[in-house]
Amino acid sequence: MHEVSGRTYDTIYDLYFTTERLIAVLIQNPGDVMPSNSWFTLFIWSGGARRKEQEQRDEIGAERHRKMRNLSLDQLAKSPRNTPIPYADILSVEIKRNIFFQYSLSIRTAINGKKRTTNFGLDKSQVTEARELLNKLLPKNYKHK
Repeated sequence: MHEVSGRTYDTIYDLYFTTERLIAVLIQNPGDVMPSNSWFTLFIWSGGARRKEQEQRDEIGAERHRKMRNLSLDQLAKSPRNTPIPYADILSVEIKRNIFFQYSLSIRTAINGKKRTTNFGLDKSQVTEARELLNKLLPKNYKHK
């Protein structure tokens, strides 16, 4: 098992690469904390309220990390919050870099006849490790750029 962290636009996942599947483990989600909708926070001090909300999400994420570390891979895959992606369902995978030099792991799947592409943002420091894992675990599906 190998672990890389990824994110979609506003959600953070830990990505576990196993011998048979990728498991996207939900760590942080904007829906974890109810936003402040008072007139004061919307117009006067929204920065402070947003900072507080982010601190609450960070605490929830840290707690999820602690709990997930004690679970087996099968338990992680079965959790309704998490998304297991069997390698057999992956059509292609590639690491892309956009014009702002941000990286993403793009996974194209076909599950029950439905094709879907999911993108996970990667930190630059994780790109080399992610490439090595893809070369090792999904050499036929990995598109090199």
